[in-house]
Amino acid sequence: KDIPSVDCVIFKDHEMLYRHMKGTNDKDKKIPVRENQQYLMFSMTKVQTMVAFMQLVEDGKISLEDNVSDYLPTYKDLLCESRSGNAIDIVKCKTPMKIKHLVSMQSGLDYNLQRAGILRVLSEKGMYATTRDIVEAFPETPLKFEPGTHFLYSLSHDVIAAIIEIVSGKSFGEYLKENIWDRLGMNDTLFAEPMNYLSNLSQQFICDDKGDIVPMEQSCNYQLSEKYQSGGAGLISTTMDYARFA
Repeated sequence: KDIPSVDCVIFKDHEMLYRHMKGTNDKDKKIPVRENQQYLMFSMTKVQTMVAFMQLVEDGKISLEDNVSDYLPTYKDLLCESRSGNAIDIVKCKTPMKIKHLVSMQSGLDYNLQRAGILRVLSEKGMYATTRDIVEAFPETPLKFEPGTHFLYSLSHDVIAAIIEIVSGKSFGEYLKENIWDRLGMNDTLFAEPMNYLSNLSQQFICDDKGDIVPMEQSCNYQLSEKYQSGGAGLISTTMDYARFA
């Protein structure tokens, strides 16, 4: 099916029992995949975000029942969509958004990267816009529903990343490095920006309108600025690093 490469690892009791690599990692499909091949993790980032967050819960520094507005004031007095048939009204939320709503993807957020708040912040601060700058602007677009009433895969875990920064007093990447990567020897894991110096980053491909598998841009569209560290999709890692993490 023209899949460029595969790298499979089986661990048991922290011992590698099996590994199989096949295929190539470059645009021309000539360079064999390497043991330390780096990949854009996209939503596999979310698992590390949740581990980092639950460490803070274990330490008693945060609770699943906390209101998000306790950490991010722009999440107070939220607006959401109210649907009746085909009609959509914008109303004030009756339920405050809680941390548990972010964790369980029941926050009412969606995955619209073109939301008004994101575009405003990027127009004002450009590539210097931080994780917190952008996350604080999410509520400028009404939520899709009352927090806790439905499930929708969304930017919720990006909000968790900003809250981790506030609670820990560190950037999200610093927290992950100190509390997960360094402890496990995950030396090839980092945030997606900057990517242009990563000669070891596996080429991305996409299926075009004709059904052909073609190279695509070497970027992560969820990395919204140079300073933005996405808790939902921002990491680069390797098969072995992720196996250690798992």
